[in-house]
Amino acid sequence: MTRPADGRLPARVAETWDVLVASDPGLLRLRLGVRAVVAVLLVVAVEPFVAPLVGIPTIVATLLGGMVAMNGSFATSSRAPRDAVRTAALFPVAVLAGVLPACLSVGHHEAVLAGFVVAMVAAVYVRRFGPRWFMYGMLAWFAYFFTVFVGFRLAQLLDVLAIVGAATACVAVAAGLLVPDRPDRMLAAAIRAFDLRVAALTAASRDALIGRLAPQRIERTLHGRSFRVVEAALVIDGYLADVQGGDGWAASVRHALLDAELAAEELAAVAGYLATAPDVPPDARAGLAAGLDAVRRHEHEAAAEAADLLERAAVAAPDAGASDETGCRLLDAAAVLRLFDEALHACLPEAPPHVGAYQPAVTLFLGNLPGAIGSASAALAERTSWWSRWSVNTRMCVIAAVAGSLTVAAGDLLSPTRFYWAVLACFLTLTGTFTTGEIVVKGGSRVVGTVAGLLTAAVAVHVTGRHDGAVVAVMVMCVFLGLYFFRVFYAVMAFAVTTIMGLLYNVLREFTDQLLLLRLAETVLGCGIAIAVALVVLPLRTGDVREAARQEFVDELAGLLADVRDRLAGEEKSADLLLDIRHLDARLHQLALVARPAGGATLIGLTGRRATAMLQRYTEAAYRARALAVTVADLEPGHHPALAAACEELRGRLLGGEPVAVHVACEGDPAHRRIRRLLGDLAVAVAGVAVGTGRPGLREAAADRSMDA
Repeated sequence: MTRPADGRLPARVAETWDVLVASDPGLLRLRLGVRAVVAVLLVVAVEPFVAPLVGIPTIVATLLGGMVAMNGSFATSSRAPRDAVRTAALFPVAVLAGVLPACLSVGHHEAVLAGFVVAMVAAVYVRRFGPRWFMYGMLAWFAYFFTVFVGFRLAQLLDVLAIVGAATACVAVAAGLLVPDRPDRMLAAAIRAFDLRVAALTAASRDALIGRLAPQRIERTLHGRSFRVVEAALVIDGYLADVQGGDGWAASVRHALLDAELAAEELAAVAGYLATAPDVPPDARAGLAAGLDAVRRHEHEAAAEAADLLERAAVAAPDAGASDETGCRLLDAAAVLRLFDEALHACLPEAPPHVGAYQPAVTLFLGNLPGAIGSASAALAERTSWWSRWSVNTRMCVIAAVAGSLTVAAGDLLSPTRFYWAVLACFLTLTGTFTTGEIVVKGGSRVVGTVAGLLTAAVAVHVTGRHDGAVVAVMVMCVFLGLYFFRVFYAVMAFAVTTIMGLLYNVLREFTDQLLLLRLAETVLGCGIAIAVALVVLPLRTGDVREAARQEFVDELAGLLADVRDRLAGEEKSADLLLDIRHLDARLHQLALVARPAGGATLIGLTGRRATAMLQRYTEAAYRARALAVTVADLEPGHHPALAAACEELRGRLLGGEPVAVHVACEGDPAHRRIRRLLGDLAVAVAGVAVGTGRPGLREAAADRSMDA
């Protein structure tokens, strides 16, 4: 699947571009940021002509249009151009739902406060109807917020809708024409990201072999790079459902990705062993490193020579004082190096005959992998009392009602004129979060981002003054940075919005140090109340969700083993094993996601020793199961009762939480020996997963198992 970098680009530019592509599968975040910038610039160009016609100050019209442009860019994300335009067409209706009650409440302070709470709960409630409603609810809430902020009157309702209509047209032009999200281009960019992540895993394997990685960092680094490959493959799996290519073509792409992914992971496992085992001949390590370099440079003959060298080193291993395990590993390295070279550059394989219509393993949310709501719902389903089993959405509505009420009351006491900053901080802290850990992390990130934004704004207002061009340039840069890093570092989004608000207050001649301190105080107040309420009112503990995600992973693994068993037994029922693999990968991603507050997985890799140690067990079990399922999927259906029985025994012990050893017979068909060996590998890998305790890593587990040379 790998393609060489574009030779027309300078080396450093190409390297920088590759980093962006690898960190953003499908380039969704880049398109979001660029599209928002284009939409905001269109608003800045159009609204000065519309505002005088309706009698609204230009700065106010531009602010309102900019708010619609930013939220509209989210709403149209990962939609085909026509769908994006259809989604944008209802923006005025969503804005009307927020502006109208705010206009009716103007002059009645208590009604304005109550309206904020009602709008917050309504925005949370409509999320149950899907992504489009999620964004419409957000837009309506921000419209209510903006109306209170500016003070629109009911008589200005049609004027406001004219401003919103012009901004909607700008969003439609940006999303439907200038910066569209086309499924085929997104898929191509995601596949390129997959290629680059596979290359990063290969590079880490090479670094381990030549001593660039410290021994204590090898296992963690390889697991982290492997997880990034799985993540990119899941994104591609979701995109394949929206691309016109036929079910067979989509299944073939899935198969090709699995082949490349498995070869890279197996090489990483071999490299991890060879890098640290004391009895490995130095020339063998150098040979595998050279082979990896040859594959990366598309030098097939050099890769074949490196594989031959490894085979000779394996034959000579006993005479050199190396163990049988090392000799087997050297043979593995030679075979997998050839497979890796072939997998990266081969044409798409045919889909296995038992694969029917293509089904994606994940349903993407606005083009991104789903959040923790699946595991959160599973955790709630295990509870006993009727109130503790309320859906995630219902619980968030209750939390929003309580937190919103406390925030408007406390924010009003702190500042009757600026209380809405506290409400904004509270609302955004609860948006898109489901567990107590997520809420705490997001609230803390918002406070940190606000502090950084206030400091930056204090500098920016002195640099830009009130020069329109300079102010717009800084604002546009903040829009891009905020949206580009929104899903990676939320603090950057808070930083960008706070900087923009500081510049706007300077333009409005209201910028003071006291105002900045008040904004910080209101933000801390809103975030603090949101966190406190989430911890007390119907709390959904991160630990409970993590345990639910762990159990879902075990159940999915058991289901995959059942389908492998049926396939080996030759029964008529034959599931799509490739889809089973991706379902297991999706469960792995959920585990990593819910571990994030404890230092788990992010879109840039694994962080945090405690969470990473837990995730490594599941990453390895998924890798072993992936290899087993792909091998069995490529077999002709037949009756293999002994293998089916071994698979069923492993499945039973997995669900029972007991370790099991699978005997590896040296006789028989090579395919049968490989399957038995993979079952033995998986038995070792799932021992810790089944009982939830620690277990050896890649190198130690490999040393414990029996291998057929």
